[in-house]
Amino acid sequence: MKIKFASDIIKITFENEEPFANRSLIMSGEVLDDGFAAIVSTIKWLPSDKENTLSDSDREIVCSLIRNYNKNSSFIIQLVK
Repeated sequence: MKIKFASDIIKITFENEEPFANRSLIMSGEVLDDGFAAIVSTIKWLPSDKENTLSDSDREIVCSLIRNYNKNSSFIIQLVK
């Protein structure tokens, strides 16, 4: 998982060994001292030839991947519902 962010948006790109390999998504939120508070309801795939709205099951998978990422990172992505 590759993470890039600005003051109010975060971009996550999934790597080859992860579900959704080479796809990127964005979420709105806010930068924190040690991470980013991301609003789950704003998750969208970056524009592509596919639909850019996530299904409920895809959203759950993404949230699970983010929680796993948080276990081994000093940069924490807080999921705000």
